[in-house]
Amino acid sequence: MSVFRRSFKAIVVAAAALLCGAAAPQRIMSLNICTDQLLLALAPEKRIASLTFLAREKQPLRYWPQAARIPVNYGSAEDVLAVRPDLVLTGPFQPALTRQLLERSGAKIVQVPLAENFAQIRSVTRQVAFALHAEARGEVLVAQMDEDLRALAKARPARPIRVAQWGNGGYVPGQSGLFGAMLTAMGAQSITANDGYYDVEGLLAGNPDALIFSDAYAGMPTLRADQDSHPALARRYPRLSYASFYGCGVPQVAGAARKLQADLRQAVRP
Repeated sequence: MSVFRRSFKAIVVAAAALLCGAAAPQRIMSLNICTDQLLLALAPEKRIASLTFLAREKQPLRYWPQAARIPVNYGSAEDVLAVRPDLVLTGPFQPALTRQLLERSGAKIVQVPLAENFAQIRSVTRQVAFALHAEARGEVLVAQMDEDLRALAKARPARPIRVAQWGNGGYVPGQSGLFGAMLTAMGAQSITANDGYYDVEGLLAGNPDALIFSDAYAGMPTLRADQDSHPALARRYPRLSYASFYGCGVPQVAGAARKLQADLRQAVRP
């Protein structure tokens, strides 16, 4: 067989494979709050068969109000079998038995890893966009994120602003993880390099320039409320909130970082 004929045959086979797999999934199900948010950002409502029940909480609904109209699930294999989707998006921590049952359902399973920095956010956004046949929409989201990152870089302060993410029972994240990536992009830094637990006295000793609160569960009564509103803290530090997206690495995190950077610039004068 000539080189030309072999090349032509390879092209025909590749084209046939593309045609066979060209149909975009029409019944997509998400079993994880982070894949909920990616799915809502990438696919039209009519193609979403089910989201997790967390998609109807206040924070996701601020950005994706259509989630209020989409059926919800509780992450079980029984939910999947009842819905009979053609594509299921899961996170990395699906129970082994549930995953085995999912694989027998006939649906395509796409496991989406955690994204803890902006490079990983680009990767998972493109991974999900490819699975949904929504590559163009994925690139729009990535381009907006990159624009936000450029704006963050231009507005970085000359001296890093030292902060403590508070309101988590004394848990203060360090410079690693998604929150650390946001701080680095903003020109800020945590009072601790590594994640750790602080009481009020330890926090005072760390002497941050500001306290940062996640708004995911803002206003909900908790046993930590007295600690969060301790008068020694209220008198001493500015208190700012940011959109946490439940700690999910989605492109909108860069926009949330821009707002937090602007708020910090107003609250903490050099």
